Amino acid sequence: MPEGYVDEISNVFFNGPWLSWTLQTYLRLREHDYPCQFVDTIPEEGIVVVHRGDLPFNTTPSPHQIFVTTLGDASWHPYAQVQIVQNPNHLNGVKNSFFMHHWTQPGLIPRSEDRGDTFENVGYFGHPDQLADPLHEEEWKQFLADQDLNWIPVHKDSDRQSDYSDIDLIVAIRSFDGRSYDHKPATKLHNAWLAGVPAILGPESAYQAERRDELDYVEARTYDELREYVTTLNRDPTLRRKLRKRSEENRARINPEQKARKWWELLTGPVQDIYEQWTSRSAFGRKAFIAKRWARVKRNALQERLGG
Repeated sequence: MPEGYVDEISNVFFNGPWLSWTLQTYLRLREHDYPCQFVDTIPEEGIVVVHRGDLPFNTTPSPHQIFVTTLGDASWHPYAQVQIVQNPNHLNGVKNSFFMHHWTQPGLIPRSEDRGDTFENVGYFGHPDQLADPLHEEEWKQFLADQDLNWIPVHKDSDRQSDYSDIDLIVAIRSFDGRSYDHKPATKLHNAWLAGVPAILGPESAYQAERRDELDYVEARTYDELREYVTTLNRDPTLRRKLRKRSEENRARINPEQKARKWWELLTGPVQDIYEQWTSRSAFGRKAFIAKRWARVKRNALQERLGG
């Protein structure tokens, strides 16, 4: 596969989770010469990696087949023998669940080095509905304008959805209600590191799992805290330089080559062991697995109804 191919088709991955998870995982593994195949039908045997939303709910594995489902934001698949989650707090007690970082945004254009200590553009990259309500209000824009700062929300359909070249600060907070969003990944933080841009984020568990100290990112729990931190950064170029330097140091932790290696180690290690255990099971053992999973689905559904 030509070097840089994934970056060349980067806009493709905004168009659905199966593209950002299944296709991109395949391309990243092939990019680093790990042998795998991308197919348009579910093979009758082997280790099958598929996004949760693309595997019908009632699909059960054959005697020579295991499903490795990437959950993304979704719940676990009842009959997949392996579940991949994007947040360590999403490991939900289902046997053979594993945490893997989501991929960073391919084709990302980092902040221009020519900007130096310039601090004028505050950006958000993502879906509008994943941004806290106060950050949609005119008061937020006016607060920034009063500090000679511009608000630049970049959404999914924007022409510059991967372009951080003129962004001096990322603000990405889903809410100010204290939720930890245990199903969400640390991708916005990783993209900020990749872009070399300081970030103010909410108290989400995925971000906190990546954080070593306050220079990895700034955490704001309330709208007032957010305003205070923006004001501090606006006045303190030395702090901004420290945050940008830490971003550079953190890039080695999140590069695609490292993530591809972790994927391959998982597939050829624990997942291969699970495949061998499954194929060596008796017919009764496989039926018992499916029956046990179905019982758990029914139990969870009952608990949700009672809770409601």
